[in-house]
Amino acid sequence: MGNTLKDYSWDLGEYMPRASQAERGKLTMQDAFKAYQLIPSPMIPDGFDPNDYIRMAQETHELKYIFFYLHANEPYFNERINTFLSGESDRIHPTRFMDLKLECRLEVLQRFPAYDPGRGVKFTTYIHRYITDTLLRFRLAEEYHTFDSLQEYKDARRIMQLYAECTGNADVPGKTNARRKRPRQSWQPPGGSGSVGNGLTAMTKTRKKTIGCRTRS
Repeated sequence: MGNTLKDYSWDLGEYMPRASQAERGKLTMQDAFKAYQLIPSPMIPDGFDPNDYIRMAQETHELKYIFFYLHANEPYFNERINTFLSGESDRIHPTRFMDLKLECRLEVLQRFPAYDPGRGVKFTTYIHRYITDTLLRFRLAEEYHTFDSLQEYKDARRIMQLYAECTGNADVPGKTNARRKRPRQSWQPPGGSGSVGNGLTAMTKTRKKTIGCRTRS
């Protein structure tokens, strides 16, 4: 984070994380799913918009309000990760899910100082695309293939998605095929409400016109 937060206070006062985030061998999916929850739970007044916690953090330079925001909006991040891991039920485990949660938290901490509440866009909307890139970078780091940049990796994924739509190939990295849908699988906490494969490197430089697929209007 460099010097971005050098003038901010990390003091959380009486608050502390509900779930352990260090003892990896003892992590459960419940711990990962509730990684942002605090004890005691911050009191959120009726009608209060949790996005206002971002403004409060900017004005007071107290990072506890960022943790309050994460506490209040944890279902959003869980849903993003569940969607991202859709179809990878064999690879959903507590450590990986927790790592993704911590990466998302880091991205929020890095991005919130530049957010401008005066532009009328809620912070959750503002951060959405950055969370997408965070999840993709995490998956890219897990892959054996080497790409020069995240953008090149995203382009390769898009090419493979297009290829699948043209050929009906169901085995597309990170995507459910449009012609042969797979049931979505995600983890949910008890009692309520989740890798890119081989073949990308050869497709990285492929142009859309070489696939032989008619463009949809």
